[in-house]
Amino acid sequence: MLTPYGRPPLDAQLLTIDNVAVLLAAFRAIVLAASSAAIAAAQLNLPNKTYWPGRTYLLYASLVALAYLVIAEAVRVSLPSIQARKVREYEQNIRSALNAGVKEVVNKFPVDWEDVGVHAFLARGLPPFRRLVNVGGIRLSAKPSMTRPVWHPGKGVVGQAFRLQTPHAENWEAYFQNANSAGRSTWNHHAKWYQLPFPAWGRPFGLSWGELQLTADYKGIVAKPIFASGGKLVGCVVVDAPLSVQDLTGAAMQDILRDVAGAVVLAGVPPRAWLSYKI
Repeated sequence: MLTPYGRPPLDAQLLTIDNVAVLLAAFRAIVLAASSAAIAAAQLNLPNKTYWPGRTYLLYASLVALAYLVIAEAVRVSLPSIQARKVREYEQNIRSALNAGVKEVVNKFPVDWEDVGVHAFLARGLPPFRRLVNVGGIRLSAKPSMTRPVWHPGKGVVGQAFRLQTPHAENWEAYFQNANSAGRSTWNHHAKWYQLPFPAWGRPFGLSWGELQLTADYKGIVAKPIFASGGKLVGCVVVDAPLSVQDLTGAAMQDILRDVAGAVVLAGVPPRAWLSYKI
């Protein structure tokens, strides 16, 4: 089945890219190690001088494999320029969807343009290393903002919505004030003894104390899962604005989130060059 843009469903594209990337990386590593070992052994006459004269085909195969890896790496490095048009098209589609979301929030709620942020996240990688990659965000003001945070299922409001597969809203301003007033020791106390080596494990919203401090300027946050064809969970869309939880969970906001999520699905999966550059 194809999307209206003539592409395979988004969940199929993401799964294919993840699986292919892992398999290719493993294949390149194995071929490089085997080819290099064969050529080095022949130069050092290992295991003995009479071993390699009758096995020159292995050396030729190793040379061909190394040449292939060099060419493949050159193609990978030049991929961003080759796919520049696709990257621009994808970014424009995502930006249009998010712009429409910001416009709808401003039209339907008593907030200023500069107080609204809309972001889209897509799941990337395989469990337990799955991440939620920000594929686009719109905000007219400089704050609130976090510097390249790494999200995963269960971390932050977006991670909670993804893990629970249901919309999740939070009055983050009140939440931050309570948590910050309680202090660092209380925050860290939420982690069990076996989770202490891992700062995000066991903490509320999976945030370390330092990450919590970076969220001081956020007011209200709501996240809604993105479901592709077949009902497969592929990501989340997030809106942050100075609104109450009642407004964030109301029908009007849920309609906006649903429209943005649908537009993100129709935009397809990010081009490989975009993923290589952004991640």
